[in-house]
Amino acid sequence: MAPSASEGEAHDFTENEAFLSRGEQRQRALERIKAAADQRRHDRAQKILAQEGESLAITIGRVVYVSACMLFDGLILTEIIVYLGRTASAWAVFFLVLALAVKLQMSLYDRFFSVDITNLE
Repeated sequence: MAPSASEGEAHDFTENEAFLSRGEQRQRALERIKAAADQRRHDRAQKILAQEGESLAITIGRVVYVSACMLFDGLILTEIIVYLGRTASAWAVFFLVLALAVKLQMSLYDRFFSVDITNLE
């Protein structure tokens, strides 16, 4: 399979990077970091703008859902440690169940409360 254009560009970029001075390498690294930060800032701003058209029920629902998840994870799941006698295996079971619960909570959050920014761009 032939490399895509972006892979080829990345490969050429790293080859050219070896011939640059240390100062030029640092400057290019800072430019890449700045570009990535600018993209994240742009995405955050787009998500905030997309939320302006949402109903109040979705906004309040998002806050209630996150609060309920935090209460469940902090109050209910910690009972696992107490019931299993505060042993190392109890902590291991707790962290395993916590990881699974957070993964499930994240997928549910994405399904019901994700922000669609495709219409803004």
